[in-house]
Formats: sequence, structure tokens, C-alpha cells
Amino acid sequence: MSRIAYFDGLRALSVLCVILFHYNVPYFSSGFLGVDLFFILSGFFISQQIYNKQELNNYNFLWFVENRLKRILPALFLISILTFPLFYFIFNPIQAFSYGKSLISLSFFSSTGTISAA
Repeated sequence: MSRIAYFDGLRALSVLCVILFHYNVPYFSSGFLGVDLFFILSGFFISQQIYNKQELNNYNFLWFVENRLKRILPALFLISILTFPLFYFIFNPIQAFSYGKSLISLSFFSSTGTISAA
């Protein structure tokens, strides 16, 4: 098995741990472990990509940012657009207000400054 396939398998396992945590599956009470593992592996891949580009003297910070935005923004906007109409039917007024604040903050890539319990 290639090293990349091994790490992709670990990333899939970390996502599965988070999903099972959210569904309250017994023995999966530490969803943060899955999140931590995912971020560590993602950081490894990003660092490796930057290192390889620098070794070839081909690294450009603007390319890096553009590449990240092309991967993240489409999914971010899609989920935001799809969930926006649903909050009217699912949330109570206080939750809807908090969700609206989150969407506004999301537009500026900032935090709402509050933590809400699910």
C-alpha cells in the first residue's frame, strides 16, 4: 500500500470517528480525537506540498492561498446556501438569530465570539 493511500485511510478513519461521535455511538465519545487526527494529517500533507515546491524552487505563497481557496470555498458556499432556507423551519428564533450571525461572520472569515451548545 502506498504511503498516500495509508494517510488517506487514516483521514477517512478520523472523519468516521467524528461522525460516529455525533451519532452518540457507544465507545466513540471522543470526537475531538478524530478532529485532531484529521488536522494533523492535513497539516502534514500541506507541509509536504510546500516543502516539495520549495525544494524545486517553485513555491509561491499566492499560488498556495489560491489553491486552498479553490478547494474550500465552493463547498463552504454550497453548504451555506443549502442550509440557509432550512434554518427557518428547524431552529427556534434564538437559534435562527445565532445562525444568521454565524453566516455573517463566515462571510468575513471571523468568529461570532460565542460558543453555543448543540
